[in-house]
Amino acid sequence: MSTGTLRRWVVFSITGAVVVSTGCSNRISASSAKESLASCGRDNKLVWATGAVPGHASEVLDVGCIGASGKRDGPAVRIVEGRAVSFANFSDGVQDGPSVVLAADGSLQAVTVSKRGVPRRAYFMSPEGWIHHSAEIDITTASTTHTYWHETGFMKNRFTTIRPDHSTDPNSAVLNGPFFAWHSDGGLLARGSYQNGEKTGPWRCHADPLLKEVSISLPDFGTLAEGDEAREALDRCVASLFQQEHAMPVASTAR
Repeated sequence: MSTGTLRRWVVFSITGAVVVSTGCSNRISASSAKESLASCGRDNKLVWATGAVPGHASEVLDVGCIGASGKRDGPAVRIVEGRAVSFANFSDGVQDGPSVVLAADGSLQAVTVSKRGVPRRAYFMSPEGWIHHSAEIDITTASTTHTYWHETGFMKNRFTTIRPDHSTDPNSAVLNGPFFAWHSDGGLLARGSYQNGEKTGPWRCHADPLLKEVSISLPDFGTLAEGDEAREALDRCVASLFQQEHAMPVASTAR
């Protein structure tokens, strides 16, 4: 199976009713989108609209289905400069089910899964085509569990963030709960825990790149003095784990 065929199959299988054969180039016309989405249902009608959307320099074309209530209902596709950039499914005006975001070359960039307008899971692809980050959202606790992978296929790290007081601001998220990190060969690099953004003991960090193969175990992190050598070593080890993870990606979805 060629890469292009695989990409088409992934989009087809995830989006279900949204059947738009984009291939690797992701090129699509308004007429082909209309034909692909023609089966909106007996009580629905096909509509399309153009306009400016934040994040896109050019005008976008949204093609989708509108139900009897006047709200979006069924599949939708967004087109920018003749290229499909995202697919989604709507129910009663809100996203329901999977939505897919494509890169300019037609490769799969991100997939989010929503239930009645509330995001539940998200998967982010690397440029090479493998999942490098996933997020599982628990709406009851306003928490998100993040998992990152190495290119080798082993987990890179796993941790949970919460938004205090169920804030809707994504920048308000802080670390809370267990934290794990692994080497690219699967060996444990670090483990510990956070409570409302603060490290809590015990913590263990292995193979600090600055200290060469060290292992530090702190039974009670909070009682150590600021100048303690072990604390400084652990701080450097833990900080090195977040050099790339601080800027967590957010998927844009079809609207």
